[in-house]
Amino acid sequence: MNIAYLLIFLGFYAIVFTVLILVALPISRLKIAKRSRNIVLVLASLIVFLACNYLREPWYDLFREGGAAMEVLTEKGTIATAHYKFEVVIQGDTIPIPAGKVLSIKQYKASLALPDFEEGKKDGAKSENKRLNEINVRDHLDRSYAVLPILILAYFINSLLSYFLWYGTLTDEEGQPVVPQILRQLTSVALYLIAVAVIIQIIAPDSLNTFLATVGTSGAVAAFLAQEPIKQAFTALSLNITKRIRKGDIIELDGHRGRVEEIGWKSIKLTTPNDSQLTIPNNILVNNIHYNHSRPQEDQYFSVQVNVIENVPPDKVIRLLTRTAWHLGCLSQEPRVVLLELTEFRARYAVEVWINKGDREVERSNLLSMIWFMLRRESIHPIPHEGLQKNSVENAKSLFNRVPILEPFSAEEDDTLAQAAQWRHYGPRERVVIQGDTDAALFIVAEGSLGVYINSENLKEGESAERKSIGNRVATLSKNNLFGETALLTGEARGATVVAETEVLLLRVSKEAIQPILANRPKIMEELSDKIAERQLDAQKKVAGFSQKDMDKEKNTLSKKLFGLMSNFFKE
Repeated sequence: MNIAYLLIFLGFYAIVFTVLILVALPISRLKIAKRSRNIVLVLASLIVFLACNYLREPWYDLFREGGAAMEVLTEKGTIATAHYKFEVVIQGDTIPIPAGKVLSIKQYKASLALPDFEEGKKDGAKSENKRLNEINVRDHLDRSYAVLPILILAYFINSLLSYFLWYGTLTDEEGQPVVPQILRQLTSVALYLIAVAVIIQIIAPDSLNTFLATVGTSGAVAAFLAQEPIKQAFTALSLNITKRIRKGDIIELDGHRGRVEEIGWKSIKLTTPNDSQLTIPNNILVNNIHYNHSRPQEDQYFSVQVNVIENVPPDKVIRLLTRTAWHLGCLSQEPRVVLLELTEFRARYAVEVWINKGDREVERSNLLSMIWFMLRRESIHPIPHEGLQKNSVENAKSLFNRVPILEPFSAEEDDTLAQAAQWRHYGPRERVVIQGDTDAALFIVAEGSLGVYINSENLKEGESAERKSIGNRVATLSKNNLFGETALLTGEARGATVVAETEVLLLRVSKEAIQPILANRPKIMEELSDKIAERQLDAQKKVAGFSQKDMDKEKNTLSKKLFGLMSNFFKE
C-alpha cells in the first residue's frame, strides 16, 4: 500500500462523507418523529451516494497523465510500483528506479519497452518474471463503492418495514407491534444476508457459493435448534393478526377464565375473576378448544361474583341479580347469571354483562354498588341501617304528616300504615320503578334525589319493561316528594321510570298495607280521589293555564273516575 493508493482511494470517500455530513446536519434538526427522521436521512444518504457516482471519472482524471494532482494512474486504472531495481531512459536521461518506487505515467510507459527481466533459476524453478507490481485502485474503489449503497438500501428497506409494518399496519390498539420481536429480528437478518450475498457477488464472485453453503447450513442448524421458539412466535403472530383474541377479551380454557392482559410470543397472560395471574402457552391455547366471551361482538364484557347466604332460593337470587344488571342501561345483550358454587354456608353467583358503551371498570363498579343495595333491601346479605332501626314507625308517621295526599288518614290509621310500610335503600342508577310495570306501591322520599323518565315508545312483543330504555328525563324528586300513588290505589301500570341519582331512602307503602284501612273505612277513598285529582291537575294548570272554574269541573270528573278505579281495584 502506498501514499498514491491511499490518496485516490480514501480521498474520494473523504469527499463523499463530507457531503453526507453537510446533508445530514439540517435533516437531524427536523421536528418530526425519530423513525421518520431516520428514513429521510437514509434516503438522502442513498441519493448522495448515487449522485457521487458521477464524480468518480473526474476524480480519476486528476491522477492520469496531464492530471492536476499526480500522474500515477494508468488507463487501466492501476498504480505501478517497482518490483525489482532497474533503469529506464526518458528523453535521453537514464533514471534509476529503486524497488518499491511508485512510477509516474512516463516511467511506466518507458518500463513497458524494456525486455523481460529474469533473475534466473532458483531451486530448480523459474523465479518471478516481474519488473512491476500493479494495484488496480480503480477496480478496488468501484467495487467498494458499490457495497455502501447496497448496505444503505438494506437498512432503508428495514426502516420502511419497521415504520409501515411493525409499528404501522401490524400494531394493536395500544400502538405496540403484534409481530413478535424474534420474527422481526429474523426478517432483518434475512434482509442483511441478501445484501451481503449481493456484495460478495460484486467483490468476490468465486466465494459466493461457499457463502451460500455456509449460510444454508448454519440456517438449517439454527432453525432446528430454535424450531420451538419460532413455532411459538408464528403462533403469537397468528393470534395477533387474525384478532381472534385481543387484549381485554374474556376467554375460557379448560374451566379457567380470565381477562387477557398481554399476548406475548410465548404465552398469553390472564387475570382471573379473583385477581390471580394465569399464564397459558400459546400452543396450548391454539391446539385446544377455548371460548372467547367477548367475540364476535365488539362489546365490552365483564363479570362480578356475589356471595349470598345459602338458605335463599337460587331462582330468587338469579331473578334479582338479572333485574339489577338491567339497571345499567347500556347492555348490548341480556345479562347472564349462573350459580358457580354451593357450600354449607353460602352460594356463589357470577353476573356476566356485555355493554356497548361506557367504561368497563366504571360500569362494573356501578353494578357492584347496585347489587349491594339490592341485597341489603332484600335481607339476603343483611347490613342494618342504624338510623332506621331506632323508632322506624315514628319516623314513618312523621314522614306521612309531611305529605298532603295522606292527610285523610287519622292518627290511628297512620300508626297502622307506618307499621306495615317498608323502608328501602337504593343506590345511584338503580331503577326504583319501571315504566310499564304493574306493582301496586307508593313511595315517599325520605333522603336523596331521583330522576323521572318517560319513554314514549311502546313495548315490543316479548319485551319486558325492565329491558326498555328509560327514555327522556321529565322531572326530579327530592325529600318529602312521593310517586306511585295512582299505581297504589288503582293498579294501573307505571307511567314513568324513576331512577335513583344519589343514595336514596324511601318509604314504600304497598296495596297490602293500605287495604285493611280502606276496608274498615271505605269513605276515605273519596277523599284520596280528590287529593290525587287535585295533585294531577296542579301540573296541568301551570302548563295549560286553566281557570279556577275549569279546574273545579275537571277535578270533579277526574276524582269520580279515580274513585271508580280504586273501588274496583280494592274490591278485587
